[in-house]
Amino acid sequence: RLPHAQLFLSAMSDQENVRRLKSAARAVDELRQQLKTMLVSMKFNDRFVVEHRKRLCDAFVSVTDLDIRYAVKHDIEQNLWKSVFYPTIDSYRNLINETRESQNLKRSRKRLNEAEEEFQRYLSESLEFYQHRVAELQKRFNLKLTVAEFVKLNTPQHSWNPTEFDSLREE
Repeated sequence: RLPHAQLFLSAMSDQENVRRLKSAARAVDELRQQLKTMLVSMKFNDRFVVEHRKRLCDAFVSVTDLDIRYAVKHDIEQNLWKSVFYPTIDSYRNLINETRESQNLKRSRKRLNEAEEEFQRYLSESLEFYQHRVAELQKRFNLKLTVAEFVKLNTPQHSWNPTEFDSLREE
């Protein structure tokens, strides 16, 4: 009877995992939509927008943590990049370019320096996020994966599949 009990508990935990995964995916969709709405009326570096982006990052991470195969199949890491990091980088680029083109040179130089410093801090924080993420994945799945490999695997030119985890595992 023990194997039947284990099978029943396994089926229950699978159902619970599916429920959690669906809930996490819904949270990602809702947070992503809320971020888009916020950006219509708020600046990309507004404190509330920054906090919301962090919540969205956490939601994406929770999907990956719940089911790595689902995350790979649905390009969760690529969607994280496109939803959170890339738009912010693009906004900083636009701000820097607009500031460079400003007519008020004295004021724009100061603002340009501030914008470039903010941008560098944001890039550093983004890199730290991905370094931490890669370290988590390495530990959790016993992978030998560098940040560069992680980034390469998450580019549109490379569509990877869950079986690639096998080749990345440490011996």
